[in-house]
Amino acid sequence: EALRLVQRSGQPQLLSSLLDTISDIVTAEALQLEWRGRFEPDRSLYMKVIRGKTAVLFRWGFEAGATLAGLSEVQVESLKQAGMALGEAFQLIDDVLDLEGESTETGKALFTDLREGKLTWPLILAAEQVDGFVDQVRSCMSHQSGLDSQSAVVQTLRRCGALDATRQLAAERVAFAQARLETLPPGQARDALDLLARTVVERKG
Repeated sequence: EALRLVQRSGQPQLLSSLLDTISDIVTAEALQLEWRGRFEPDRSLYMKVIRGKTAVLFRWGFEAGATLAGLSEVQVESLKQAGMALGEAFQLIDDVLDLEGESTETGKALFTDLREGKLTWPLILAAEQVDGFVDQVRSCMSHQSGLDSQSAVVQTLRRCGALDATRQLAAERVAFAQARLETLPPGQARDALDLLARTVVERKG
């Protein structure tokens, strides 16, 4: 139904770019599934996954809105960059919420990504700094692991500053997005997008 709606928009390039976006999402999801449960800390791999799985969808949404609004090519490109950055920030905050969020607000059980062996940014940062952390994380993926071992991982992340560093990177991506929004004329639309950008890092779920 979404594809039909885009087809009826009168902007054929949006349907083509949406199909490319769907392809990127599927490819990134397959990559994540391939590496799930192995925990091999790799910044490049992580970025490929979150950009393909999450950020490209944000980018397309911004591209579609800008195109349908009749904005210039420069403005459309700026909004695509803003969407990509916000998608990255959204996923970074999602990583943090999996480790110390409230399940009533996030809608999923705490440590879900950790137990499933998903590669997340805080875990990568800690693995680069703390000896033995990789083994600590891998032990959490076993069926025998319990809340104590998962909580111990979070304590390590807090002590080495990985959670704060992840929030900081998310804030930097949001600031980048907000700078791109300045290509838009002042008004309610830009204010709404700026509010959306701030909400990405302030959200609890």
